[in-house]
Amino acid sequence: MKRSMIYRMMLPLLAVFSLFALSIGLTLKSAQDSSEDGVLINLAGRQRMLAQKMAKEVAMYSVSQDTSFWDQARSTGEVFEVTLNALLKGGRVPLTLDGSSSVEIPPVSGNVRSYLEEGLRLWDALKGALGRLAQGDQGALKEVMDMTPQVVKAMDQATGALQKDSEARVRRVIRIQEISLLLSLLTLVVGILYFRRMVSPIRRMAERASKMGSTDGDLTVRVPVESIDETGALAEGLNRFAEFARSKFYALSKAFQDFMAAFYGVQRSLDAFSKELDAVRTKASEGSRAAENINHAVEQQYASSEEIASTAQALAHSAEQLNEAVSMVVSRARDGEERLKDAVDLIKGMEDRVSNVSQRASSLAEQAKVINSVVQVITGIAEQTNLLALNAAIEAARAGEAGRGFAVVAEEVRKLAEESKGAASKIEERLGQIVGGIGDTSKDISVMSEEMDRVAGGISSVASYMSQILDGMSSVNDASQSVAAGAEELSASSQEMAAGAERVSQYVADLTSMVEQVDRMSVKLGEGMRSVVLNLKGAMGTGEKVLKDMAGLKYTTCDDFAAMCDLAVEGHRRWVDALKSYIDGGEFSIEVDPTRCRFGVFVSVVTPPASVVDRWQEVLTLHEELHRIGHQINRAVEGKDAAAVQDLYRRAQEVSSRLTSLLTQLSRTCSAGSALALGA
Repeated sequence: MKRSMIYRMMLPLLAVFSLFALSIGLTLKSAQDSSEDGVLINLAGRQRMLAQKMAKEVAMYSVSQDTSFWDQARSTGEVFEVTLNALLKGGRVPLTLDGSSSVEIPPVSGNVRSYLEEGLRLWDALKGALGRLAQGDQGALKEVMDMTPQVVKAMDQATGALQKDSEARVRRVIRIQEISLLLSLLTLVVGILYFRRMVSPIRRMAERASKMGSTDGDLTVRVPVESIDETGALAEGLNRFAEFARSKFYALSKAFQDFMAAFYGVQRSLDAFSKELDAVRTKASEGSRAAENINHAVEQQYASSEEIASTAQALAHSAEQLNEAVSMVVSRARDGEERLKDAVDLIKGMEDRVSNVSQRASSLAEQAKVINSVVQVITGIAEQTNLLALNAAIEAARAGEAGRGFAVVAEEVRKLAEESKGAASKIEERLGQIVGGIGDTSKDISVMSEEMDRVAGGISSVASYMSQILDGMSSVNDASQSVAAGAEELSASSQEMAAGAERVSQYVADLTSMVEQVDRMSVKLGEGMRSVVLNLKGAMGTGEKVLKDMAGLKYTTCDDFAAMCDLAVEGHRRWVDALKSYIDGGEFSIEVDPTRCRFGVFVSVVTPPASVVDRWQEVLTLHEELHRIGHQINRAVEGKDAAAVQDLYRRAQEVSSRLTSLLTQLSRTCSAGSALALGA
C-alpha cells in the first residue's frame, strides 16, 4: 500500500499538537476546578462564620429582647441553610447576606459530603432549638449555645476536607502536566529521529542526483529506492531516466565506434589502392619507354635495310614487353576497380549508419526534453516540502515552549527542501548541457554525412577515371597486338617493309598518345584520391572529436563491458585468421595500429569496471604487442624472409591465445559481478 509522504510528515505533528491540546485542556480544567474549589472553600468557611454570627445574634436577642437581633439571626440562618443545601445538592448560592449577588456551584462529594450531612443534621436540631426559643423557651438558649460549636466544628471539618481535595486535585494536575511535558519531549525526540529517517532518502537521492549532474556525468549511478511514497516514486523515476539516458548514450557511442573502425578500414583500402595506382603509373612509364624504343627501331629500319631482320626481332620483343606491361596494368586496374566498389559499398553502409545515429540523436534530444517534467516534479515536491516545513514552523511557534524543538526540525526540513530544489536546478542545467551536446553531435553527424557524400562523389569520379583507363588499356592491348602482327609481317616480307614501317610508326604514335592519356588519367586519379583522403580525414577528425566528448560521460555497465570483451575475442580470432591468409599468399587486409581496430576504438573511450582494472593493463599490453607483431610480419613478407615470418606467426598465435583467454576471464568476471549486484 502506498504511503503518502505528507501523511507521514503529519503524524509527528499530530502527536505534538494532540499533546499540546491535552496540556492546554488540562490546564484550563485545572484553572476551572481551582476556581470552583476556591468558591466552595470560601462558602464552607463562611458557613462557620455564619453559625458563629447567628449564635451571637441569638445571645444578643436573649439579653436585650431586641427583635432586630432576632431578625438578623433569622436572616443569617436562612443564608446558612440555603448555602448548606447548595453545597450538598448543587445550585445557586448568595455571595452576600442581602442576596445581591449569587453563584452557581456543583454538589460536593466524598468525605466533604459526609461532614456537610453531619452539619445539616446538627443544623436541623439547632433550628428546632431556635424555634422553641422564639416561642419563649429560655432553656432552648443553652441548647443553641451548646450546638453552635458542633455546627462550627462540622463546617471546619468540611472546609478542611475541601482544602485537601483541592490540594490533591492541584497535585494531580501538576503530575499530569509533568507527564504531558515528558511525553511532549519524548514525542519531540522521536519526531526528530523520525524526520531524520524520513528525509535521509531525500538527502541521499539529492547526493546521487548531484553526482549524475556533475562534470563526470556518471549515468551508471542509481538512486536507492527506500520507500513506497512520493520519495520512492521520484527515486524510481530518476533511475528510469538515468537508465534511458545511459542506454541511449551507449548505443550512440557504440555506433560511433563502429563508424570510426569503418573509416579506418576505408583508409586502409584507399592506401592499398594508392599503391596500386603508383604501380599503374610505373607500368605506364615503362610502356611509354617501350613505345619510344619501337619508334627508334622503325627509324632505324628506314635508315638501313641491312638491319631489317634485327629491327623486326627487336620490334616483336618490344611488342611482347608492351603486351605484358599492358596486361599487368589492366590486372592492377581491375583490382583497383574492385577496391573502389568495396569502398563505395562500405561508404553506403556508413551513410545508413550515420542516418540511424542521427535518428537516435534526435530521439534522445526529444526524450531529454521529457525529463524536464521530472525535474519540475522534483522542484514541485521541494516547494511543497518547503511550504509544509513553513506550516510546521508556524504550528510549532503556536505551541510555544513545547514546540521549540519541532521548530528546529521544521527549519531543517525547509533547508533540505531548498537543497533538493537546488539539486533539481543543477540537474535541469546539466540536462540543458546534454541537450546542447546532443544538438552539437547531430550537427557533427550532418557534417559527417556531407563529407561522406563528397567522399562517395570522389570515389565515383575515381571509378569513372578507372573505367576510362581500362578502355585505354584495351586499346593499348589491341595496339600492341597490331604492332606484333606488323613485326611478323615485316619479318615475313621485305617487300611490304615500307608499308609495314608506316603502319608501325602510326601504331607507335597511337600507342604513345594512349600511354600519355593513361598517365594523365592516373594523375587525375591521384588528385581525386588525395581529395578523398582529405575528406575522409576530416570525417575521421569529427568522429574522434565526438568520441572524445562522449568519453567524459560514464555510461558503460558491466554487462556492456562483458559483451565488448566477447566481441573482442571473436574479432582477434578473425584477425589472426586474416594474418594466416596473408602469409599464405592472400592480400594484406589487417589493421596493425592498435588504436584503430574495433577493440582499440572501444578502449580509447571506455573506463574498465573496478573489478577488472587490475588486469586491464595486461590486456592493453597484449593487444599492442599483437598488432606490433602483425606489422613485423608484413615487413618480413615484403622482405621475403620466410623463417622470420613463421617465427613471428608463432608468437602472434601465443599472444592471441593469452589475450583471448584473458578477455574471456574479464567477461566472466563482469557478468558474475552484474549477476551478484542484481541478486543483492
